[in-house]
Amino acid sequence: MKSIALAAAFAALVGACGGSPTTTVTPPPAGTTVGPSGGTVTSADGAATLTFPAGALASSTSITTAAMTNPPASPGLVTASAYDFGPSGSQFAQPVTIKLTYQPSQVPVGISPIFLRLFLRNGSTWDSVPGSTVDTVAHTVTGTTTHF
Repeated sequence: MKSIALAAAFAALVGACGGSPTTTVTPPPAGTTVGPSGGTVTSADGAATLTFPAGALASSTSITTAAMTNPPASPGLVTASAYDFGPSGSQFAQPVTIKLTYQPSQVPVGISPIFLRLFLRNGSTWDSVPGSTVDTVAHTVTGTTTHF
């Protein structure tokens, strides 16, 4: 699965994980099938939403979402907003929209929510999702990706 998380957009975040991050998912995530006509997948807790436009997938695919129970520590990480999406390695012909909801009380002390952005885990580092934006009124961060 590919991991995504909310974090403050500080340079120290990328590469700050160190070592080999592990993710414990309990129970295994259930999938929602999305086909070539598109669709929406929402995590069990309702805090993560994936929107697939028509043409993003060439065939019906079981998309999984799971809250990370043990995300790698990193300054600025909103740990309650870290998710794994699958299947890992998926490529999309059209950008898929990811929206994560956060609670203001979960934002690390001293960090303004206006700096929150989406980050994808890439091995032991976190890579910023270009163009992700925060809505501090709705408490959401939104961005797009063409892969898990």
